[in-house]
Amino acid sequence: MSLRGTIAHEKSTPLTDSEIAKLTHALLQSDLAFDAIEILATIDTPKVNQALIELLYGDAHGKLQRRALQILTQRNDPLLTQAMLTGLESQHALVRIVAAEIAQSSHCPDALPGLKKMLTHDGSMISRRAAVHALASYPSPDRWEILTACDDPHWRVRHAMIQCLLSWDEQEEIDERLSSFGQHPRIVGVRRYLHYRWTSVEPWPKEIPTPVNPESWCPFWDWDSAVLARNLREMEE
Repeated sequence: MSLRGTIAHEKSTPLTDSEIAKLTHALLQSDLAFDAIEILATIDTPKVNQALIELLYGDAHGKLQRRALQILTQRNDPLLTQAMLTGLESQHALVRIVAAEIAQSSHCPDALPGLKKMLTHDGSMISRRAAVHALASYPSPDRWEILTACDDPHWRVRHAMIQCLLSWDEQEEIDERLSSFGQHPRIVGVRRYLHYRWTSVEPWPKEIPTPVNPESWCPFWDWDSAVLARNLREMEE
């Protein structure tokens, strides 16, 4: 049977070893890979699993790597841990997210370095958020690593961390640990918001002070930015 004929083979019909081998080779062909992997998803053998794992080491399409990792998570293959660790280092954010989800469910200690790296260095916000959820699922002391996200530049990552912290019944320790991260406005904002959620006491002032009118102290001020720029240039002259 030809390669395309093998892929067109009815899934309910058992495939021969030769046909399965053709399917694993089809994973390397962009026009056949997505069809081939769906058939291989129904075949749980060491050779098939090895072929799926090898996808994670190459430069295959991100969606294809993600599907391979999803299939592997449903199998009891001893190489799954290595597949997860490889997935955490993938160039594709979607693959890293699936790998973090595997770590979240397995609590594999070998995944901790990769999750910490993802939380602090990953350029994708959704990957860092996945790392927060994964690390929060680990037992202490590893789960406290999520506090690193208190200074994350994206509010969605900080929000994910806050939601995890609100489910922990350790308010004093959380605030004490957060205080050690410094006084950056993002960190201060996280602490104030947590305090508000814990106590219902609003952290902001009841009355907002009226700002000083710049015209009262700045002789060259003008509300029109173009005029202000002209005034500044005239001062230079």
